[in-house]
Amino acid sequence: MILCHGEMLIDFIPTEARDGSPAYRPAVGGSPGNVALTIARLDVPAGYVGGLSTDFFGEDVAAALTANGVSMDYVSRLERPSMLAFVDLKAEEPRYAFYDAEGAPRNWRLEDMPPIGADVSTLHFGSLSLIRQPAANSFAALMEREVAQRTISFDPNIRASLVEDEADYRGRLQQFFSNAHIIKASGADLEWIAPDEAPERFAQRWFNDEARLFLLTRGSAGATLFTRGGANVSRPAPQVDVADTVGAGDATMGGLLAALHDRNALARDAMERLSEDDLAAILDFALAVAAVTCSRVGADPPRRSELGPVHGGS
Repeated sequence: MILCHGEMLIDFIPTEARDGSPAYRPAVGGSPGNVALTIARLDVPAGYVGGLSTDFFGEDVAAALTANGVSMDYVSRLERPSMLAFVDLKAEEPRYAFYDAEGAPRNWRLEDMPPIGADVSTLHFGSLSLIRQPAANSFAALMEREVAQRTISFDPNIRASLVEDEADYRGRLQQFFSNAHIIKASGADLEWIAPDEAPERFAQRWFNDEARLFLLTRGSAGATLFTRGGANVSRPAPQVDVADTVGAGDATMGGLLAALHDRNALARDAMERLSEDDLAAILDFALAVAAVTCSRVGADPPRRSELGPVHGGS
């Protein structure tokens, strides 16, 4: 099983009311939660770890997880409000306004979590859960506790406007980059993390630590997958009619993890044995998952049957 750690929330997606006036449509979201939903829809065992409210929005999130086959065994139900995010789609990259001061996701604690079962091979971390305290320190402690025995996947998914203590946050990012075996970052992430550093050099820094794979996404320009052994493969993004790009990066991350699972390549040594043909097929699969997501409103990743025969669908 792949466990995804962090926030789940309610995204309010811009839409239009019947009278033509601006309106918002609520949808289940949150980067780590989106990754879990993507993995589960691709028929790979997935679970979610984090604080989930007992309010009616929290019930909607719980229902979505259950309906999509995401394990709730590690979810902590907290009597705190749900996290809310309003989405602005006017620019190429979505912008968000988050409301979570007393919310359940940021108040998750490591002691709320039961022991991790032997069926769990991989832990995925990222996004707001590494910014918002006190949960951020708990997730960092969990990663440090488990890194020696499980594969660590990491997508920083930077939301710079929410960072209150930059030095503290950058220190935590360094901790995760140093320990993660699979790293994903977007071009926008790198502009904030290391604006003057080439992606190849950025990747090499972490290959010198624990990383085996580094995925750099470039939006409509596609993505590049770098390996510890020096290989790199770039693939274009499939052309689709884009409804919006909410959840596109999460779909790519979920697709990558699912494709590695399909090849029994989530173990560290197995990742190092992947051929360039394997890497190209893995990347094509991840980008296909993201393309379908972009063709639909909100973070709505596809099921494997929707991907077509080339990618194992019908």
